[in-house]
Amino acid sequence: MDSVISQLKINKYCYMDTDCSQIFDYLYIHDCIDALLLGIQKDLQHTVYNISSGQKVTLKEYLEKIKTIIGPDCKITYGHRKAEESPDFYFDSTRFRSETGWEPAYCFEDGIKDMI
Repeated sequence: MDSVISQLKINKYCYMDTDCSQIFDYLYIHDCIDALLLGIQKDLQHTVYNISSGQKVTLKEYLEKIKTIIGPDCKITYGHRKAEESPDFYFDSTRFRSETGWEPAYCFEDGIKDMI
């Protein structure tokens, strides 16, 4: 996301190689740190836990939200290659949430505004 944000802020233009239909689950770094610290406090050490926002969104939707935040004059051009060539990135954090009570505090838009 950093490189896309930088390109849009400077050039107002970004080209993506794929159609960006792959699924992502964005988790803001502050939420990740809070979850990890909570895991340490709860002494969760004998199994593997996924930590995620629980929001499955296409990369294209994320990019369009970034474009809206940075400015309407920004342009993103998408490639024609199908997302099957790129994996989806999302995880089920149900077990971690149920054992710790953790929920992310940041929505995608707030995290991007913070980065900008």
